[in-house]
Amino acid sequence: MSSINVMLFGASRSGKTSILSSMLTVSRTYLSKDYNLLLQDKTDYTDGKTTLNDSKLGMENLLKKDWSPEPRLGDLTGSQQLSEYRFQLTITSVQGVDPLTVNFIDIPGENFKQIHPAYNQVCDLVKDCQILMVAVDTPSLLYTDNMQDAYYDEALNCVEELRDMVSLWGMNRGKEALRLLVFVPIKCEYWVQKNRMDKVYQLIEKVYQDQIAITENFSKVKIMTMPVETIGGLLFDHYTEPDRMKILAYDPDKKVFQKDMEDNRNLVGDGDRDCIRCEMKSANIVTLGKTGLPYCLTGKDRLVDVREIPRPPYCFREGYPIPYAWFKPVGEYKPDNCDQLLLEIMKFMVQDAAAIANQKVRTLISASNSGSLFLFDCLWKIIRFILKTIGILGSFSQETQLVAMCRAISKMKEDKRFLGKYKVIYNSLDPDGSDFKF
Repeated sequence: MSSINVMLFGASRSGKTSILSSMLTVSRTYLSKDYNLLLQDKTDYTDGKTTLNDSKLGMENLLKKDWSPEPRLGDLTGSQQLSEYRFQLTITSVQGVDPLTVNFIDIPGENFKQIHPAYNQVCDLVKDCQILMVAVDTPSLLYTDNMQDAYYDEALNCVEELRDMVSLWGMNRGKEALRLLVFVPIKCEYWVQKNRMDKVYQLIEKVYQDQIAITENFSKVKIMTMPVETIGGLLFDHYTEPDRMKILAYDPDKKVFQKDMEDNRNLVGDGDRDCIRCEMKSANIVTLGKTGLPYCLTGKDRLVDVREIPRPPYCFREGYPIPYAWFKPVGEYKPDNCDQLLLEIMKFMVQDAAAIANQKVRTLISASNSGSLFLFDCLWKIIRFILKTIGILGSFSQETQLVAMCRAISKMKEDKRFLGKYKVIYNSLDPDGSDFKF
C-alpha cells in the first residue's frame, strides 16, 4: 500500500498537467487541516518539465483581462515527452509510518505508437499499473462528433492508442488484480455549468466503447467518468471554421508587442516576420488569437491559410489543421472536483490493500457506513488481531497505513467530502456493484 502508479494518458494539449496542478491545489489544504494527511509535491524537476506551480500560474494568467475580456485561443503546443510527477501523502497523526506515494506517469498519446522511442518503456509501465486515468479534451470530443471524421477522432481522442494500452494494462499484476479506469473530461466548465454533461458522458461511452468492453473482461475493475474543472472561470466559446483559420504574418517593418504574437515565425516561410494565429472576420479584419482583439491588416501584412502548413503545431498532417478552440474568461481561478480524483485513488489503495489481505472492503468499513467511528475502531482492533496472528497484512507499517487511511476516508465520508460528481460505467470491484461506495 506504500506506493501506487497512475498512468495519466491523453493527447498533447489535452490538459493532463493541469489536472495534477489543480488536484494538488485543492486537496492539500483541507487534507492537512481536517484529516492529518500532509500532501506534498515530491516531483524531480531536474529534467526541465513544467512544474505544477508553473502550470497553476499559467492557468491563472489565462483569466487575466488586461488585454480584453474577449474569447481567446488555447495553447498552441503541448509536451511530447513522457513525464513523471510524484505526490507524497504523510499520515501525520501516526509516528514512524512510511508516507504513501502516488506516482503519476504522464503519457501523451503520441508516445504510445510503435514508432516512438518511448513505446517500449510505456508498455512496461502499463503492464505494471493498476490505475489508468484518461484525460478527455471535452471541446475536442464534441468537435470530432460534429466532424464525423475517423482521422480527427484518432488524432484528438487517441482511440487506437488507448485500445492498445488497455490490452496490456496490468498484465504483470494478473487478471485478478484490482483495476481502476477513470475518464476525466477537462476543459468541461461550459458543459458542467450549463448542466449539459449528459451529452459528454454519452459521447465518452460511444467513442471509447471498445476500450470499455476490453476492460470489463477483467474480474475486478471499476470504470467511471469524473469531470474536472481545472480552472473554473474559463469557458469554451467556439471553434473557428476551417476556411477562416489563418496565420497573420506581420509586416516585417512593424514593431509587434509580445502579447500580439507567438513564437512561430519560422513556420510560415517568412523567417523575418512575427506571426500569430487568428480568425478571419472579413477581407482585411481578423481576431488575434492571444488577445481576442480585432486587427486591421495594413502595409505588408499577409494572411496564411493554416492548411498550407501541413505539420505541427498547426496541422496533424496535410488537410487536417489542429482546431482553433476559443475560450472566454468569465471569472476567477476556482477549480472544482479536482480533489475527487485523489480521493478516488486513496479509496482504491485501501481497497487494494484489503484485497491483498484477503478481506472484503465492506467488512473493513461496515462501521463507517453506519456512521460510527467508535464501532469502526473496535471492529478494526478485532480484525487487526486476527490478521496479525495469521500474518496476512505483513509489516506493521502497512497495517498502520491501512487503518489510518480507513479512518481518514471514513471521516471524509461523514464530512461529505465525497461529492458524487461522477458517473460509474461499470463496477466489479465489490459484489455490491455500482452502488458500492465508502
